[in-house]
Amino acid sequence: MATAKFFDGYQSTLSSSYTSGGSSISVTSAGSGASALPSSGDFYLIIEAEGANTEEVVKVTAVSGTTLTVTGAQAGTSASNHASGATIRGPILTAASITQMKLDIGSSMTVSAFDSETTTGTLNPNGRSVVYLSDGLYVCVWNGSAWDYYFRGQKAYRPVNSQFSWDNQSTASVSTASGGILLTQPSTATQYMAVRKKTAPATPYTITARIAFDAYPISFMAAGLCFSDGTKYHTCQCGNNTNGVQTDKWTSAAVYSAAYTSVASMFLSMQDMFLRITDDGTNRICSYSIDGTTFRQVHSVGRTDFLTATQVGFYAKAQNASGLAATIHLISWQES
Repeated sequence: MATAKFFDGYQSTLSSSYTSGGSSISVTSAGSGASALPSSGDFYLIIEAEGANTEEVVKVTAVSGTTLTVTGAQAGTSASNHASGATIRGPILTAASITQMKLDIGSSMTVSAFDSETTTGTLNPNGRSVVYLSDGLYVCVWNGSAWDYYFRGQKAYRPVNSQFSWDNQSTASVSTASGGILLTQPSTATQYMAVRKKTAPATPYTITARIAFDAYPISFMAAGLCFSDGTKYHTCQCGNNTNGVQTDKWTSAAVYSAAYTSVASMFLSMQDMFLRITDDGTNRICSYSIDGTTFRQVHSVGRTDFLTATQVGFYAKAQNASGLAATIHLISWQES
């Protein structure tokens, strides 16, 4: 069944006779204002008994002008003929419509089904209030005009993979199967970053990202956010060098330059956490948070120090010879 539709009291008459079992009904009026019949979705009307013709509930699946596409004999009623002029009214509640209402309010879908239906427009957002992604990260909530995404009870800004491009990809890969962006860099003995980046917003701007970094207790394994001028990088990373947050300079994605600063925080590199980078027009600022509300500034430097950022992004670095990959799961990417 499609999304259940409801409207204020509607009443009209058949403009021509209806033969039992037919698939369409013609009415004299499709209503107006709050009583207008919706053009799509499922709803139920009742045709009143007249003469030898018995009362019948019909399910309406489409409306085109004053022609209704129907399935008869619903809600325990029997198929019947109906004469021109018979009264038709509704909507009425049936067991089927109540069951559909429950599904419309909160339903479960796979990420691919949700993305396919929201892209093609076949998912009716005005009917569904909440969609749980059965194989993904988010709970999706319709706000009246667009979908909002929530991860573990907090609002997330779902990242769009197509907005980012690679720098120094090598054997790294991304997956969007979960709804977020999972970047994986396989083990490498060489120190380099696999970066996904995009054009930076106009200053002043702030990028707030929620990430999950799956790291092993190996030195140099890291992941985080970055500023770039297209070649050089200023990074804000969580990693195992400091077991916390560190900011670094890179001459390129493959050539490390020097550390800016670091803040140790026990087990921080293993958590679902928030990183934030800001270019306020004067300084580049790096911060982190463990709750998404209170941020701790790690580093601030003049916005033209070492580089002048024209790009922003995220990356993983899996420098080790142990066969262990580094992964960063980008759950939320908010530009403000």
